[in-house]
Amino acid sequence: MALLDTIAGEGYAGEGFGFEPAAATVEGAVYLVTPNGDKDFGRVLGDIEVGNPAAFDIWVGKTLSEAVTAGSERVRVLAGKSTFLAGPYATMVVYNPAGSGGSCLWRINALKTARLNPGVRGGHAGHGEIMARVVAVANGVATVRVTTWRACTITGARAWSDVKEASAAGSVLLAIKNALNEDILSSGSYDLEGMTNNVLATLPLTATTSRLSLAAGATLDIKVTSNNIDLVVGDLAIAILYEL
Repeated sequence: MALLDTIAGEGYAGEGFGFEPAAATVEGAVYLVTPNGDKDFGRVLGDIEVGNPAAFDIWVGKTLSEAVTAGSERVRVLAGKSTFLAGPYATMVVYNPAGSGGSCLWRINALKTARLNPGVRGGHAGHGEIMARVVAVANGVATVRVTTWRACTITGARAWSDVKEASAAGSVLLAIKNALNEDILSSGSYDLEGMTNNVLATLPLTATTSRLSLAAGATLDIKVTSNNIDLVVGDLAIAILYEL
């Protein structure tokens, strides 16, 4: 009965699902469909149809790195058209490319499967990146905690901003810490003001390889620290690359 209740309450394979974001995605921005992102569907979606009503093309990928990188396995959704994404999507990133000239209120229709997403115990492996949206706090620390569901090794870290963090009289630093408060990044922190808007930044990892090997259920804290009230908050997206 517990299984039947779960299926009835959480959705079953073949149940229709539709979504449109509350606000249009602006030029140069990404929208993260993932736990700790902009939206969490809670389920793996199948055979997604992405509709693009804008007068320009947009891109869709399963990871942040994929969606914003030319030559990757991202999918173009043509202006005024819709595109089908075959197979299961546990995570999805929509990218309105820099230079598009406008905002896009995209939408999706899909089949909801019975599989939980990678952020829920019992889900499946996902697609190689743990992604998170981090909203900085002026003169404070913003922390987003992410959790692994299977043993994995961190292989890289990336950052993206359409409008980067800025503080004329202070600093804005990014750190990624494990459960022992040890640094995952090589220098302990990364200067977010040194990013270039609409350019995927590669964050250098620590040379201490033992910190990069994570057990199932391990946590990582993504921290953004501002030390001045003049902070101009950007739209920071972080991706932690892993392999099982």
